[in-house]
Amino acid sequence: MEKEITIIVPVYNVEKYISSCIESLANQSIYENLEIILIDDHSEDKSYDICVKASKSYPNIHVYKNKGKGVAAARNMGIQLTVTPFLMFVDSDDQLYPYTCFKMLNFINKHSLNIVMGDIEMFPAQTPNYVWKSLFGSGDYILDLETNGMKAIHCPSPCNKLFRTEWLKNQQFSFPEGMTFEDAFAIIPLMLKAKKIGLIDKVVYRYRKREESSSIMDQLFLNPQNFLDHLTVNEHLLEIQVATPKMKEEICQFVARTYNGFLIAFERNFSQFTEKQKKELFDRLTTLYQQVPFPLISSFITTKNKWLYYSLYEEDWETFKAGYFTTEFLRVKNQKIMIPIRRTRVTAKLESNPFSIWIDFIENKDTALRLIGEIVLPHVHFDKLKNQLDLVLKIDEKEVLIEAKTFPRYDSLHTVGKEAVLGVFFDLPHEILMKLNKNNISSLSYRLKDESTSETVTLPLRFSGMIGKFQGVYPAAKGSFRLVWEKEHKQLLIYATTVRDSFKYQFNKIFKGRKLRVGGKLRLAYWLTKPYFFFRKNIVLIGERGDTFQDNAAHFFKYVASQDKHHYYIGQAGSPGYEQAALYGKVIKKDSIKHYLYLLNACQLVNAYDIDAYMKPTNYTKEAYYNIFGDLINYQRIFIQHGITYNDVYYPLSKYKTNYAKVLISNHYEKERFMRKGNYQESDLLAAGLSRFDKLLEPNIKKDEKKTILIMPTWRVGLAGKSYLQHSEETASTMNTFKQSAYFRFFNTLINDPKFLRFLKQHQLQCKFYLHYEFQGFLECFDRNEQIQFVQKEPIQKLLKQSDLLITDYSSVFFDFLYMKKPVIFTQFDQSDFFATHYKRDYIDFQSIFIGDVAFDQNEVLMALESLAQRNFESKVDHQQIHREFFTYCSENNRSTLWDMLNQIIGVRAKSSKRRRDNEEAPQRKVMSE
Repeated sequence: MEKEITIIVPVYNVEKYISSCIESLANQSIYENLEIILIDDHSEDKSYDICVKASKSYPNIHVYKNKGKGVAAARNMGIQLTVTPFLMFVDSDDQLYPYTCFKMLNFINKHSLNIVMGDIEMFPAQTPNYVWKSLFGSGDYILDLETNGMKAIHCPSPCNKLFRTEWLKNQQFSFPEGMTFEDAFAIIPLMLKAKKIGLIDKVVYRYRKREESSSIMDQLFLNPQNFLDHLTVNEHLLEIQVATPKMKEEICQFVARTYNGFLIAFERNFSQFTEKQKKELFDRLTTLYQQVPFPLISSFITTKNKWLYYSLYEEDWETFKAGYFTTEFLRVKNQKIMIPIRRTRVTAKLESNPFSIWIDFIENKDTALRLIGEIVLPHVHFDKLKNQLDLVLKIDEKEVLIEAKTFPRYDSLHTVGKEAVLGVFFDLPHEILMKLNKNNISSLSYRLKDESTSETVTLPLRFSGMIGKFQGVYPAAKGSFRLVWEKEHKQLLIYATTVRDSFKYQFNKIFKGRKLRVGGKLRLAYWLTKPYFFFRKNIVLIGERGDTFQDNAAHFFKYVASQDKHHYYIGQAGSPGYEQAALYGKVIKKDSIKHYLYLLNACQLVNAYDIDAYMKPTNYTKEAYYNIFGDLINYQRIFIQHGITYNDVYYPLSKYKTNYAKVLISNHYEKERFMRKGNYQESDLLAAGLSRFDKLLEPNIKKDEKKTILIMPTWRVGLAGKSYLQHSEETASTMNTFKQSAYFRFFNTLINDPKFLRFLKQHQLQCKFYLHYEFQGFLECFDRNEQIQFVQKEPIQKLLKQSDLLITDYSSVFFDFLYMKKPVIFTQFDQSDFFATHYKRDYIDFQSIFIGDVAFDQNEVLMALESLAQRNFESKVDHQQIHREFFTYCSENNRSTLWDMLNQIIGVRAKSSKRRRDNEEAPQRKVMSE
């Protein structure tokens, strides 16, 4: 039978999918009318062999080889080989329904059309509601692109279409080779030339949304060249001469819609682009957007990408290059805060901005209550603000204005380009606060004035979610005042208080009518037990992650448990960490009633990790816990770190974000940065080495004569979100993501590399692999061999001491090895990505400060190992300089130094009046005990 349709299938590395694709083609109801051309594009897997085998089973299948020039070249080759009246394209991982070819062939013949298209569904993922989906749902019909069918251009895929071969070749049609977006470049102009397109109101094509990270679509926004390629497509489309203004508008809509995704990705991956790449994008995009009417892009403008559209329509290269708009003043117009624009063809949507002031820290000074926060205006940077800015308080219906003071903040999540944002604080004098009446209190607001027009706008202050921790009673010169966070109304209330008011307040926090409020039972237990069990006891709670007992907090607890009876360790009952801690001192079961009460009565919390996350009760979020119990809490948070800080992580560790009272530092770099970027005073810093360092230099009893290599990589943001869930569909999907990551591929390949394994055997070495705590749920992903020991439960410090060489990527445990004068190899295969998406670089440049060999691939790891072997695995760094640089404040007994510092703080706090609640607690203790 004479063939009528040729199906062209480019094939490249799809051994998992090609069989199902071929099967869907062989199952076509008019299979005998088909010719199937499989063009292997130099696959590196078994795809070609599968195709050849299929051709032996199905006589209509023919297999050809291309030279690895890409999908466009393979399709062009298929067009040249086509001799049938019609042709279509199928990607090698997708599928057709059995009726696809039959329905499309009937319709194209019946109406003498050049193109027929059908619907597409995505699998296994759900199909998005694409723009062109609106064309379907009304039966089969003919689209007229000049009247009712222009939405069809938003579906530029060649794979859901049947083409008349003679007409296609007469158009001298071909796909552009070497481009990422060859479909839109070639197919949309072809559809416009056809003018009339048949539509089959049925799903004819099944598009596989592949999960592999190698999928082209998954990598779409990671390559800067893709941004230029798609720009070329859009430039090409705008050059097409069309018959009607409606067609031109639809093309502009396509341009605006499709490139918006790239602008979002550009904002997200801004640091990955060189200035030269940015300049080319800017020059071409400003020309492009001169042709796209502003109303068409208006719906795509968001808070995050507004600066981009601003820079393009304002033709402002400096803003585009920097990634933010710089100004010193803001306009106020019609009760809205705006940035200045020059061009009249854009709307106020680019002018107006969500200016806001967020308060995230409160401290009581000698004569005033200081509210500290930052000015937030996305992608707008202020070196200073020339507008008048005041806090507005109302007292007896009269407004009291308190002038804002600004300062540079380096700890902001909203930092744009430059290191600092504009911090702000308001000093509310005690004498004013003492006049505030709780029955006539208004929300705190600020007022911004435009000096050029004298217009003002008054808006409420906004507060961070953790502001509840600052609740309670604060002393003033003539009395006291209370802070209350009303979460429901998002208001911070401040008013003068008395002993009577305080008792009534606490009663109402416990009871709501005759019922207990949320947290009321615990609050009642707190007041009933405090006079008898906790009065004047300086309770210190120490902990780590809850289930561990191995880091600095554990070593500190071993030391202090015998020094003071009021030091307790918080651990999860039944965990190994709990049992280990119990050997040294008193342990409190996490989430027990004892935990709840001791936490509310503690004077210090000491932890090497996130104090609020790991030491609060499990069934409360951090925010909820402080909203409910913030007024009772009087403990200091002491952060003793789980490693020496060498990356720029001062945003999450800032005093204004964490309210840490003290932070341990080991060197002068940390001191300078915690003060400058973390907003700490020198008196807030504990200059002492890490507690775990005390045991590192003790004599090591090592039974095994073999030298040990320890491989200990750190984690990656985005890969560990569900690692704590052992059995769930969410974990499975995350595990799949983990297996596809460059992180997994590198370390799995390294520990199974035959050259590496031969090296171990040749030098009689043993190798231990310790996966990061957050990744331990992914251990099963790794391929095992008898030469690599997977160690997860072995005590960390014992593991460090018994190892002779460390291979890591960025883990701060390398400091432990430098402290022990042992060599380190850094496997930084993803260095640029790590410091762009995980942490920011700080004072260590691994290339300029020699602290070990830096390897960027497996061959370099092996070269570094060979070099170390020639030196009998001895470190060659200058350890005297290393000690001066990185261990400035370390001593032979860091735990003793830390204990003396913390004990002195407790003594000072015990002698002085408590900072909060002292004016209310004594009378309340008496009342509650009677």
